[in-house]
Amino acid sequence: MKHKMSQTFFIRKTRPNKDGSITIMARITINHKTLDFTTGINIHTPELWNPTLNRMNTKRTQAIETNNTLALIEKKLEATYTTLYQTNTHITVEMVRDAFHGKNQDQYTLLTLFDKLIKQKKALAKTIITQDTVEKYQCTKKKVQHYLQTTYKQKDIHIKEVNYDFIHNYEIYLLSDGGCGHNTMVRHMRYLKQVITDALKCNYITRDPFYNITLSSKRTNPKYLTETELAKILHTPFQNKILEQTRDIFIFCSLTGLSYIDVKHLTPRHIITDQNGKEYILKDRKKTGNQSFIPLLSQAKQIIEKYLNTNYYQNNNNQENTNNTIFPVAPCQCMNRYLKEIAALCGIDKNLTSHCGRHTCATLMLTKGVSIESVSKMLGHTDIKTTQIYAKILNEKVQAEISEVESKLNLTLTTPNPQNQIQPQLSKQIKGIDYRY
Repeated sequence: MKHKMSQTFFIRKTRPNKDGSITIMARITINHKTLDFTTGINIHTPELWNPTLNRMNTKRTQAIETNNTLALIEKKLEATYTTLYQTNTHITVEMVRDAFHGKNQDQYTLLTLFDKLIKQKKALAKTIITQDTVEKYQCTKKKVQHYLQTTYKQKDIHIKEVNYDFIHNYEIYLLSDGGCGHNTMVRHMRYLKQVITDALKCNYITRDPFYNITLSSKRTNPKYLTETELAKILHTPFQNKILEQTRDIFIFCSLTGLSYIDVKHLTPRHIITDQNGKEYILKDRKKTGNQSFIPLLSQAKQIIEKYLNTNYYQNNNNQENTNNTIFPVAPCQCMNRYLKEIAALCGIDKNLTSHCGRHTCATLMLTKGVSIESVSKMLGHTDIKTTQIYAKILNEKVQAEISEVESKLNLTLTTPNPQNQIQPQLSKQIKGIDYRY
């Protein structure tokens, strides 16, 4: 249904310009929604403005020119609205204003709006979010670009063409050609949904293509290494320096429970020594802000000392500055690629990632008898229920605990002697019913 556009002019008396002039404003209304914007016309005689006629009230040359310009603006706004209606089923006041000012409607494309969102995230990366989060949005944009090129043979698509079919096929693409698991697919879909939500709020589109699409992650068992597998990685020599560094950082995460982003930003000031000479890491988690309290094992100390004495740290350390990071951590995607190569060289048939080290630490500590409360404090978990996930998958711990019970169980089963067995009666008649036992 076509909604007529109404338009009028008024002067902005409450906000005079620096030279004392008053600006004439245009007001357009479509479907009960109103928008005001400047016409670019300023007048120095506001007392001559006629609010009933929306024109100047005099026959002076300047006033006539102003009235003629306002008439032209009226015609241009009407023509703009008519043109937009020929190609759009729904028109907003913002669309009319932008078209009137010559803004190209083609700017409202999917990738252009994605760039706008990424720009906003980059600004937030200075205070609220991390640069790694920005990189995740950039990764999603690359997935969308490849999807457009392979499926639609296009470099970009207008935001109004993004419909349910587009979203549904994108989900299938991520799970197939995109090489994503279910939870990774959900993350990419959620980032795309943010672009769509912004477009809805800006009235670039009127319908949500994500309507009736549920995005829910699946709970998976954490992937971790056994003590034997961890030892195999630790004792395997690597000729490649990058692989050696990646191995050391992964082992350190497996001994401390630090996540990728937290070990990347680990500095000497996070290492505290108490009055008894015990060293531990005291650091707020980047993800949640929860504090992690991590007593340092001797093996973890050796890795720290190794890198404090390297050129990497010494070249970046100005005198006694303790704000420089300890480890030369590669970008997350690169590190995961190096870890997969390490797993292959060590003969470990597991999908090794940087976060696998954190999972390994949790399971290793629980296996060695550390209480679940202490492990939760080390990992900086908000809720101990998160830590309990690791306890559920420790078959090795279950086996060890059952073996301990078996050694303490004071029960001896003996084989009965057939000669000493009591022979049961064959039958007993009670009230005509035969009961056998």
